[in-house]
Amino acid sequence: MGSNQNNQMKTLEKIDNVIQELEWFDSQAPNGEGIGKVEARLGSDSESDSQKLAIDFEDAFGDLLDDFLVDNRGDWTNYLLGISDNEAIDPFVKNLLNSYQEMLDEAEIDEQYGGACRCKNWSRFLQFTFGSMWEGLALYSPLLFSIKERWVIYVHRTGEIGIYFPKWTPNLSQILKNIESNGGSWHLVRAPTVESRK
Repeated sequence: MGSNQNNQMKTLEKIDNVIQELEWFDSQAPNGEGIGKVEARLGSDSESDSQKLAIDFEDAFGDLLDDFLVDNRGDWTNYLLGISDNEAIDPFVKNLLNSYQEMLDEAEIDEQYGGACRCKNWSRFLQFTFGSMWEGLALYSPLLFSIKERWVIYVHRTGEIGIYFPKWTPNLSQILKNIESNGGSWHLVRAPTVESRK
């Protein structure tokens, strides 16, 4: 029972070898070969606080997040920009550092692990992610990868979301509508080679 309780408490869960699913992204994204891209902003104000950005993101994607994996490109332990534990830092920043270490420890992620993770607690993960970017501890979020839709998503510290996608789908349309309904906006940067938008 103790093992089950510990598993339920995890925010991240290691999924070995799923990183191979991102090979198409690594080979095609740098030059935009065949991949569509949308950029969106959460909320009506790009200077929204990190908590609101995290809530808006979760609202926009809803149950679709259940299909997403989190990938740190094989560098989980060095994701945050270097800050010594001995430095006198803001209590909120210290809490973010401790929260991240707790997430890694819970999932038994160390410097040897190079795979992806399934997120078991999106609220906690997104609060950490946006908080870390807001405080300047990270410039970008980890990559979020949808197995079903084959989307690759990143979030910049300004609150801008980048969505790479192989084809336009009803789920993508719904997410963008959700972003707009929460006061956000979006624009199409590049259509995929085979445009299925309707």
